Amino acid sequence: MKRFPMILLALAAAFTFTACQGSAESDYSQPMETPGVASYELSDEAAYLVSAYGLSTNSWIYRFRSPEGAKGFNVNAYTLSETGEWVENGLGGIFFDEPQPEGGLTGVFTLVREKDGSLTLHILSDGASYEASTEPVALESYSGSSVHCADDAPAEIGEEIPVWLAGYTTGDTLNSYLITDFFTPENLSGLDFAQAVTVEFTEEQTD
Repeated sequence: MKRFPMILLALAAAFTFTACQGSAESDYSQPMETPGVASYELSDEAAYLVSAYGLSTNSWIYRFRSPEGAKGFNVNAYTLSETGEWVENGLGGIFFDEPQPEGGLTGVFTLVREKDGSLTLHILSDGASYEASTEPVALESYSGSSVHCADDAPAEIGEEIPVWLAGYTTGDTLNSYLITDFFTPENLSGLDFAQAVTVEFTEEQTD
């Protein structure tokens, strides 16, 4: 059973806590001031819930604001092929018929790496929501680690922003890598397997 609803409960706790303090510029307690993506800082109560459900090491929460003129927000999953190329592995996003006024799309999204190796996505943005999962991946024989986008990453329409990258090996040593290695997958040649997630703001609806 997918466990992303637990993440949403934690988010709801964070939003409620902030609203009770009387600080809410939008529906989200940490709206981005400029177009981009950044990790979402949970309140102490929400962080406790995430930890209590055992999700603190396999879940990531982000906030975003689109550039002016964007109509869509996509989250793309990839796996690294044996030839060192990224292969699309599903997920998706939201799309509006018209560009959103007053600063563009804003919202949050969560990623959860499930026990079966799949990724679960949930997006909340301007009254719209979206959820999806990738296919399972057998990771039992691997050891691995992940890096993610912690700082504000600026956004432009049509440009992918890597937000999460995980590397795995069957050996005893796992080489270090950076989130920006998504653009230079040759730097990941020492890994036996890798997954990545990017986001992209669009003007046109994608398949």
